[in-house]
Amino acid sequence: MAELDASQVRQVWLSDGPRRQALFEVAGVSGNDTVDLAALGQFARIMQVQVVAVSGTGGIGTPGLPGGGVVAFPSGLASDAVLMLVDGIRP
Repeated sequence: MAELDASQVRQVWLSDGPRRQALFEVAGVSGNDTVDLAALGQFARIMQVQVVAVSGTGGIGTPGLPGGGVVAFPSGLASDAVLMLVDGIRP
């Protein structure tokens, strides 16, 4: 379990308005890793998140939302790259 940093998170797509939807590519993800999108300036609060694709052997699962802009990835990932779709409130 580790907190991922900005070098591991790349925004691929963004739809901005009162609510923000964004697609992120996240590299080097293992089970129970976290990423704080609020600290990266992307979201003040996340409403929904879904992993939509995984490279490697990890399965697609629903990440946890412990609060604010933090995303906790599901177990079963081992240094995988994922595409993550996020819906939330702009900072």
